[in-house]
Amino acid sequence: MKDFKSAFVDTAVFIYLLEDHPDFGEKAEFFFQYASVKKAQLFTTVLSYLEFCIKPYQENRESLAAIFLDFLHEANFTTGIIDLSICDEAARLRAQYPALKSVDALQLASAIKCECEVFMTNDRRLRQVNEIEVLLVEDLGK
Repeated sequence: MKDFKSAFVDTAVFIYLLEDHPDFGEKAEFFFQYASVKKAQLFTTVLSYLEFCIKPYQENRESLAAIFLDFLHEANFTTGIIDLSICDEAARLRAQYPALKSVDALQLASAIKCECEVFMTNDRRLRQVNEIEVLLVEDLGK
């Protein structure tokens, strides 16, 4: 895995870890262990919390949302604030990469503004963005 001191973590990575995804759960766990050993600073936004919690709330599994919140605190995540400068960067990204969804542009913009070295996700479409190195969970351990 590429060495890094700061990483932005996209929603899917949390889902894989906390729901013990059969294909990617162990890879997500490897990523978080690696980040911990390297003492890397981890970032995300409230959008990750929003996206993560939808399914647990639909399925009346509110305890999973609480587990996620506890994990964010225990892993000492920095939760970036989405303000006008982030929105402006997201708009620039969407203008340059029209296929980006707004939520992805906001996540990427937050990572860029926080000066993260890598953006950990499993969304291959985000690899088109040149402003930050995008790492895929599926590539871990290869």
